Amino acid sequence: MHTIDQLNDGREVYLNGKQINVADIDIFRKILNLNNEYYKLQKSNPKVHTYQENGKTYDICFKVPRTVADLRQKHQAYQEIAQTNYGMLGRTPDFLDTGMAVMAERSAFLGKNKWTNFAENARNYALYIKEKDLFISHALQNPQIDRSKPLNGIPKNYAGIHTIKRNFEGIIVSGAKMVNTMAPIADDLLVFNPPELLLEKVILVMV
Repeated sequence: MHTIDQLNDGREVYLNGKQINVADIDIFRKILNLNNEYYKLQKSNPKVHTYQENGKTYDICFKVPRTVADLRQKHQAYQEIAQTNYGMLGRTPDFLDTGMAVMAERSAFLGKNKWTNFAENARNYALYIKEKDLFISHALQNPQIDRSKPLNGIPKNYAGIHTIKRNFEGIIVSGAKMVNTMAPIADDLLVFNPPELLLEKVILVMV
């Protein structure tokens, strides 16, 4: 769970063209309170909202379902989460945290190159989120520039996120993303490009 004061951690948030402190804005305080209901469920109903793994207790969203019983537990958990906010918050922590479990499970396809091991990085990041039970948000939509072309069809200085430098410490990127839901109150942000930027064309095969 978070307190409103924890959100004044140096993050830059702008509202109506002015930089603001998240803790000072009533709507953010209300959303944070609703979001904290998610974490309270782990204490009030641990049988549904948590699970045991290697002697540790984790949020159920990080569990990779293996059985029908696993799916039923996760279904009940997600239903109860939605009920805390009457289905009005589509980006509660379970949304992307569930994705972290899948990413760790299927990370091998990410491979590696001379700079880094992408699969290992993904597993390590997923474990970091899981151990700390963090709330993450994401941004993948690109600014509109030329609707007649895909973003990777615009040759130079486009606004979407792109790598401008690589070294063995990581990458340096430039550009912008849009629509990062819940960013003002999230612990961490995922910024990535959708798959279509990596493909010249997609072929659908019907069988």
